[in-house]
Amino acid sequence: MAGCQVLQRNILIFGLLSLGSLVLGELPSVIEVRENQDVSLPCKALTSQPNPKRQEWKFQKDGLTLLFYHADKFTANYKDRATFTPYEIQLKSVTRKDSGTYICEVLGDSFGESAVKLIVQVPATKPTAHVPSVVTIGNKAVLRCEETDANPRPTFKWFKNNVQMPPDPKTSTIFKNSSYTIDPDTGVLVCSSVTDFKMCLSWGGGGGCKQDAPLPPSTHKQLPL
Repeated sequence: MAGCQVLQRNILIFGLLSLGSLVLGELPSVIEVRENQDVSLPCKALTSQPNPKRQEWKFQKDGLTLLFYHADKFTANYKDRATFTPYEIQLKSVTRKDSGTYICEVLGDSFGESAVKLIVQVPATKPTAHVPSVVTIGNKAVLRCEETDANPRPTFKWFKNNVQMPPDPKTSTIFKNSSYTIDPDTGVLVCSSVTDFKMCLSWGGGGGCKQDAPLPPSTHKQLPL
């Protein structure tokens, strides 16, 4: 019987710890989700104010703050696609416009506030490769890879003959004798000498696409890269 009581006590303690981890445990401060999916945004402030008299939600983006849940109801832009529960709000079919910071404010015995950042991922589409119409021998050639649809902003990679060009050519046995610079954030490739074919790749939002970037053969002399 004593062993049974110990077992029951252990189960009770474990149950309390499990409940505590559900309510007071680690809640994410950043949530990433694909576009058109549903998402739940927790209110961490309720861990210190479990029975608030009032609860409000605000959306913050680009320096602007929008109050979208107050007086126990959503504003017009959210009422048909948002659901309120005591510990979270749920948004249906989010888009990139929903990316931003969501602030939960609660008022009980005291004031509490918490924030969670939502990143809505949009995979990169096929990038556009911008190449010069004329490449003058002895001058640098600037090639640019552009993609405007991905969220967050994509990073870019450049390839030659299907081999990725590292940002620092000196780190590669294949490109160690080359002279170029790559900015992965802007997609700009600057070559001191050019060949007739390269390829750029954009990567963002959990997806990537490639785009050929051939240089017009009649406008340049082929030089080793």
